[in-house]
Amino acid sequence: MNLVADQGRPFVAEYGLWAYPRNITLLSDLRKVGAEPWWFDGYRLAAFAAWRKENPQAGRNLDDEAWHRVVDVINANWRELEQFFGAERILRTIERGPTYVPPETTYTAMQRLLGGRTGESNSREPGESPEIGRNA
Repeated sequence: MNLVADQGRPFVAEYGLWAYPRNITLLSDLRKVGAEPWWFDGYRLAAFAAWRKENPQAGRNLDDEAWHRVVDVINANWRELEQFFGAERILRTIERGPTYVPPETTYTAMQRLLGGRTGESNSREPGESPEIGRNA
């Protein structure tokens, strides 16, 4: 945290984490020193298909159960994730097809929120199903 706080200039860090409460606390600590955390989500079956395609291309030999274990943790802690991020910071980046949300659209949604403006974003509507799980 000190390294981040002492930088004195903006930076971007992207990393995946298990959605355990202790990691949500870590994000909270980062937020306290100025971080702007986001959760990137989407249609899970499309994300699973993309993960299966990327897995060998990235030199990983992970079985499908690795995906399901991660998604199971997300499912178990979804309410905490929603409470921490808020609906406006949960951005959908992949939909059925798979269809990828263009990075520019995601960036615009982020900038809109950071700039204090309201309007459309690619985040899930309140009450909309997160479409999480093996059979989504």
